[in-house]
Amino acid sequence: MAAVRALRRWLLLALTAATVVGCAAAYFHRVGSSPALTRFTPATLPWREVWMGLVFNGAKVGFSHLAVRPDPEHSGGYALCSEAALRFRFLLVDKAVNLTGCDRVDAGLRLRDFDARMELDRSRLEISGRVEGGALHLETRSDGRETRQVLPLAGPLYPASAVNLVPVVRGLREGARYRYTVYSVETRSLAEVEQRVVAWEESELFEGPAWRVETRMLGQAVTTWIDAEGRPRLELSMGGVLIAGLESERRARRYVVEAALNKQDVLLELSRVPAQPPIRQPRSVRGLDLILHGLDGVHPPSNSWQRCISQGRGVRCRIGSLHPGGLPAVPPDPARDRASTWTVPARNPFIRDLARRIVAGVREPHARLRHLLDWIAGHITRTAEDTFSALDVLRTRRAECQGHAALLAALARSLGIPVRVVNGLVYSGAHEGFLFHTWTRVWLEDRWVPVDPVFGQFPADATHVELLAGEEPAALLPLAGLVGHLRAEVLAVDPAPSEGSGVGAGP
Repeated sequence: MAAVRALRRWLLLALTAATVVGCAAAYFHRVGSSPALTRFTPATLPWREVWMGLVFNGAKVGFSHLAVRPDPEHSGGYALCSEAALRFRFLLVDKAVNLTGCDRVDAGLRLRDFDARMELDRSRLEISGRVEGGALHLETRSDGRETRQVLPLAGPLYPASAVNLVPVVRGLREGARYRYTVYSVETRSLAEVEQRVVAWEESELFEGPAWRVETRMLGQAVTTWIDAEGRPRLELSMGGVLIAGLESERRARRYVVEAALNKQDVLLELSRVPAQPPIRQPRSVRGLDLILHGLDGVHPPSNSWQRCISQGRGVRCRIGSLHPGGLPAVPPDPARDRASTWTVPARNPFIRDLARRIVAGVREPHARLRHLLDWIAGHITRTAEDTFSALDVLRTRRAECQGHAALLAALARSLGIPVRVVNGLVYSGAHEGFLFHTWTRVWLEDRWVPVDPVFGQFPADATHVELLAGEEPAALLPLAGLVGHLRAEVLAVDPAPSEGSGVGAGP
């Protein structure tokens, strides 16, 4: 019977994945009498490890695991060792994501030091850090490249792996609020965490009552139900699209088999932004006028390429030749648009030497950029493979849009050309809607020019709708909350399809 109940819960989770948050009242109910307080120390936790299965858009895609153990190197300290693994299908490509790490903390969960490893497809990144002298000292390594960074701290620092443990250690009671700082390995950044214990609830989705805890971190909202023993029973994020549920180790690890058998493209249809009417021959569009609905706190910028203003419940953007004009180009910010970062290592000797070889004998900036684009088109395969940096792209010679943009930015910046990596939407005729996409804006002759290395476009077509700028992982997080919620209303296209030509898909 236990197996039947577990299967029933997982089926219910899968069927309600995209709607459970909006219909929360139907699935979660307050319990009449709640405990006055639920509190444990790491030493008195009734459990030593938890396994969570991960469901994305109704498909089982992975698991997470957290183990709490005494730290043999520090008396009274603890090691929070975590593991997360994802496997799913995107654009007909099987993708794998793995994250492992151990955070050493004191009895109050304050971070002492950590080491972590991330793997995206065929790229690997290792990060270690220690708290010392009021700062976090970091070392990042990948393929023989190593950087060091010191981040000043205003107070105690906690690991992101402790987010569900902090309210357990400080005390779970209705109305309790907690605020603290964590280091996020996934985004390689410090982040403020705000938590609120809302209510003591029960649900058909898990056994027994649990505390409902709402957490905000890096602009994302997560709701977790933590039971009387301090274990997370259920967790909802991305508006209910991503669900984590407590289960056994055996069941959690079965994700590999289930993912291999599941040929559903779990990201594509969810991330596609429907657009009406469809756009014919999008790669030839010079101007676009549209309204975006469902942006939820993300407001597209206005600049010399596009102008976006609120209109009703949406945001209207006029792009390219349909831009009303009047906005001067803002000059580059040297700290951002000429920077050498981990993702865009413009000062790396290999990057500099490659860029100089590609443009050897070419002085005119437009011609230099064209040479860079042609080289990328001839040497980098376009595929749905993730990378951490432009150097990973050069090593594997394969990348998706973010990798292409990072490589172009690194090569161009190494030549002194300011480049800004931007993220947003681009229209896909094959999918009859907009897809999330990354490209660049390049500063040439005192103006910003949109350049898309994936399509080899210079300038890019006007179906490129910029939502935000940034090349590091933390900059992309606001887009996660938009997945599955956006739709576009196309008002005008330049050039307009000829009368009687019908609606063509285009490339």
